Amino acid sequence: MRPRRGPKLRYKDTCKTSLSKCEVDISTSEERAEDRTTWETVVKEGTSSLESSYRNKQVEKHQRRKENNRNAERRATLLVCKYCDRICVSIIGRISHERSCKNRSP
Repeated sequence: MRPRRGPKLRYKDTCKTSLSKCEVDISTSEERAEDRTTWETVVKEGTSSLESSYRNKQVEKHQRRKENNRNAERRATLLVCKYCDRICVSIIGRISHERSCKNRSP
């Protein structure tokens, strides 16, 4: 997770970023790590919250993508030729097609 073309991060730095993503306080992490049972519970709680937030973000992303597909279907109705009911891909394509289609129709 280093910046593009940046220096490689040390193991210590990657651990700190991972712990901060899991919402574990880095300043007290060494003291908590001395007691193994509390450290395990803190890490488990942090990873479960991280995973749940990740899943929520994925669900939101999926819903936005589905909503965009629904909007595309609505937009497709706007891209129908007035003269021959042909569905066009873009608005400018519909305008161009209608211009040529208008000349062909009686």
